[in-house]
Amino acid sequence: MKIFLRQWGKIFLQILFLPVLYWLFSFRRIREEVVIFADSNGTSVPFSMKVLHRQLAMQKDFIGIDFFYDFKRESLFSLFCILVKFMWLYAGAGNIVLCNYFLPVSSCRKKEGTKVIQLWHSGGLLKKIANDAVDDIPSYYVGDLFRNYDWLVVSAPSCRETLARAMKIAQEKITALGMSRTDAYYDMLFLNSCRKEFYKTYPEAAGKQVVLWAPTFRGTAGAPSLVGEDAIIELQRRLPEEYFLVCSVHPHLRGKTYLPSSSMPTEWLLASTDILITDYSSILFDYLIFERPLILFAPDFDLYQKGRGLYIDYYSLPGEVVHDAKELLPAVQRAQEIMEYDSLIRAREYYMECCDGQATDRLLALMRRS
Repeated sequence: MKIFLRQWGKIFLQILFLPVLYWLFSFRRIREEVVIFADSNGTSVPFSMKVLHRQLAMQKDFIGIDFFYDFKRESLFSLFCILVKFMWLYAGAGNIVLCNYFLPVSSCRKKEGTKVIQLWHSGGLLKKIANDAVDDIPSYYVGDLFRNYDWLVVSAPSCRETLARAMKIAQEKITALGMSRTDAYYDMLFLNSCRKEFYKTYPEAAGKQVVLWAPTFRGTAGAPSLVGEDAIIELQRRLPEEYFLVCSVHPHLRGKTYLPSSSMPTEWLLASTDILITDYSSILFDYLIFERPLILFAPDFDLYQKGRGLYIDYYSLPGEVVHDAKELLPAVQRAQEIMEYDSLIRAREYYMECCDGQATDRLLALMRRS
């Protein structure tokens, strides 16, 4: 019931309250140099935006403005004020940059002079999203979350057709420039900083093979759940001394697990990870850039496939698939030995072709042309 009421609250905002605000502020002149970075899931710059955010701050022809709030934690009055502020900014901005669903952007018919750029927060293709997934957008939802997108930036050309169908937007609006966030994985200063922070946080990991468990959540953002934790707890108990296990669950699951989740962002942990264990999380595509072994632990595979569903053949991914918790330890112990390097490279080229360390430069060029 709570989720149902929240969805109808969003519908009210999208079809009445926010369009009226935008209309009231429509007298504002659009300033092409203004770039609004907007996200409703936290109060700091999301990792998916960080490289672009930093580089744009060094450009003389752009003015960046941050709009980062956790809508779920705001009071009704505070949320009202926040939304008024955004629609005021929206009415005068030349560019809006997103990396996740963001309802206010699609609540009205925007001016042609404002460009909306969706960076998205995941690369590759794996679990179904948007209109292809019942959990993402309920059948009773009114409106179109993607109606005002001018550009959706993806990791490779192979993603364009599927995401165009899932979001019901023209394929011409989907551009394979590569994910700006992945430029960080080619920055040795960033990687060394991540490793330094990791071993400062986990000094006991020194000299060991680091195993990272980074699962996605099941259900919805409003009612998330986790699968496989008991198996990971048992794995941690049985792992030989030469391994060190660290966990990083999805932000929606923080504080809802028995295993402590790392305080470091998952993307930072990848720099120190020797073996990744995940399930249906798109973090596996980021990890392909590091060319290291991964294990796909999916004890609920049949149920997940029938429910949310996948876009691709799960077994085609370059990692051993494990369904039985008893097979998890042997899989970890043989991960380095059985890694198929050629298969990994093929997957990286297919799903992350444009993530070559230069994605942000191409994105800035696109913003100047638009």
